[in-house]
Amino acid sequence: MALTKRSACVVLIAMVFVIYMLCERASFLKMRKEMTKPGKAVHEVQDINRNSIKSTHIYSNDSRDDHHFRKRFQDAMMDPNLTVTDFLSFDEIRATFLDMIFNIKYNCSDDRRMGVPIPRDGGYNVCLDVGIKPGNCTVYSVGIASKWSFDDAMAEYGCNVYCFDPFNGLQTHRRSERVMFYAIGMCGYDDDKRKFPGDDRLVECKTLETIRKMLHHEKDVIDVVKFDIEGGEYECLPQIIHSDILASVKQLSFEIHMNSQSKRKTFDDTCHLLRELERRHGFKLWSARENTVVRTNDYGKYGGVHHNNFEISYLNTNFLGKRKS
Repeated sequence: MALTKRSACVVLIAMVFVIYMLCERASFLKMRKEMTKPGKAVHEVQDINRNSIKSTHIYSNDSRDDHHFRKRFQDAMMDPNLTVTDFLSFDEIRATFLDMIFNIKYNCSDDRRMGVPIPRDGGYNVCLDVGIKPGNCTVYSVGIASKWSFDDAMAEYGCNVYCFDPFNGLQTHRRSERVMFYAIGMCGYDDDKRKFPGDDRLVECKTLETIRKMLHHEKDVIDVVKFDIEGGEYECLPQIIHSDILASVKQLSFEIHMNSQSKRKTFDDTCHLLRELERRHGFKLWSARENTVVRTNDYGKYGGVHHNNFEISYLNTNFLGKRKS
């Protein structure tokens, strides 16, 4: 009899938990539905990195609903024991991804466009708030192809620039007094003979940590790490985030590549990587834009239509108090 009562209690508790979770999900869906009513779905946020770029950002005209949703989402994302995206549909997680990459956390007071102007591809913005000083700054630039505008601009500013690309057909050489090129790539593990999908060439690639050791920069601060590696970010970012190298990096800029074939896991993994970048290392998103030279894609009923590639930049806030006069 005692066992029967205990079993009944367990079943009752389980039923209460299931009902609670269903109510929570219903509440979440109701809020998302409210956010997509006419006049509440998608709006334009201007000047997100102080150069008149417009990027789509999901939010509600009803500040109470929007605040409620944001607080629930941000609290959940900061809880390392809760996989919040498990409770989201594919449409919801795609909208969450967009919300994360356009939710600017730091307003840069001194940002410079380095390289070709927007909307041309190849240039990036750099935030000087963390004390990136001419004559004593270091830049790693991974994924060059034939676009040197960012690297040449950083060299002209006064930085020593180290460039990496195993696929553009160039041999290791010194491009200019301040720009050095290496015919190697960046990946999640060291490999002297790596073959990538869609390319038969065997190339050398190294982790960011190994590249730093190769250049004898173990004790140096890296002012900017920039990479555009055509989907390789999904392999490299976990290794970078879970290493110690980011403690010595002032700005991290990279391009996220999505397409119409991107699965739920890609969006889920990206959300969690970006959360870990902020939670572990004190980085804050300060710049985000869609790369408008690539194709667009439908990001679901909550996300709408956006381009496939997103250029985003994070600032290491631990360096903000160390800016030299």
